[in-house]
Amino acid sequence: MAVVTIREKILKDGRKSLYLDITEHNERKKVNMKLYLDGSKNDNFIMQIAEERRAQMILQIAREGIFWQRKKTDFIKYCEVKANHLKYHKRLSLVRHLKEYNEYYNNDELLGFDDITPDWWMGFKRYFEGKKHAHNTIQTMLMALKSFLNDAIEERIILTNPLRSVKMSRVFVAREYLSAEELSQMAAAPCSQQIVKYAFLFGCYTGLRLSDIKTLTRSKIVNNTIAVGQHKTGEAVIVNLNSTARSILSKLDDRLFQGMAGNSTINYVIKIWAANAGIGKNISFHTSRHTFATLLITSGAGIHTVQKLLGHTDISTTQIYAKVIDKMKQQAVDALPEIEI
Repeated sequence: MAVVTIREKILKDGRKSLYLDITEHNERKKVNMKLYLDGSKNDNFIMQIAEERRAQMILQIAREGIFWQRKKTDFIKYCEVKANHLKYHKRLSLVRHLKEYNEYYNNDELLGFDDITPDWWMGFKRYFEGKKHAHNTIQTMLMALKSFLNDAIEERIILTNPLRSVKMSRVFVAREYLSAEELSQMAAAPCSQQIVKYAFLFGCYTGLRLSDIKTLTRSKIVNNTIAVGQHKTGEAVIVNLNSTARSILSKLDDRLFQGMAGNSTINYVIKIWAANAGIGKNISFHTSRHTFATLLITSGAGIHTVQKLLGHTDISTTQIYAKVIDKMKQQAVDALPEIEI
């Protein structure tokens, strides 16, 4: 039976580093807990944490065997199997980043569950920051990581979530959108590629992403209703077509929006088109989706209705648009004329 003991190592600066000394038969391993005693009043609290970790290690050994004798479980492979089974875009995206990060920074060596620590996360986070990913994108990846680890707890692969202490909150980012007046300006202005104009306006009236619009076929349109499985999330979304959306489709042949240019070209065309319309906002194709959501809410649609129409899996994503409307309301009130009382 393994014996787990808390031991101390005196550092050069006088602090004591705590580690677990684990012995079984003639084998012995040390596990650095990265906990330190410095003679302050916090030492008792630090020792409590050390005792908790010792108890966790004893439980884990009792359930899974001594850790250096266990076969290392491939964390990335585990995530990949889970993600492919769920067909969940955010998790699939995380798996791609895990593979790239591990190949470049860990020489593609097997990444086990024991390797996932807050320090490992900080390195992974720096990798995302180096690739210029937005704060909220990184926060989404952290949530996906924690979700994988929670699944592993339920399957008794690990005892606790090693990233439970890692926190990242989402930050509010203003979504660029078009007002009803600006949308009319865009519709009236000339565009160098008519198919791009039709696709963007169609997005403003359906909320579909560019990837879903590009692959739209007549077979997906039944009784003026579109039913698609979103490329990004895999979630099914059903959108009713109003007269404007139907009018746009009537101007297209059976290929609809298929064969359009690449995304960067499309966004460039839209920026020039917006400038021709006299709109100074930073417009991209995705602005059509934000416009759809914002106009729905300003027209009185409930937040859950908008969530269903956008195909959001998380209501908090949809609530961002409600915050945009709240800001508009405040601006409208602030614009009222002042009077002296």
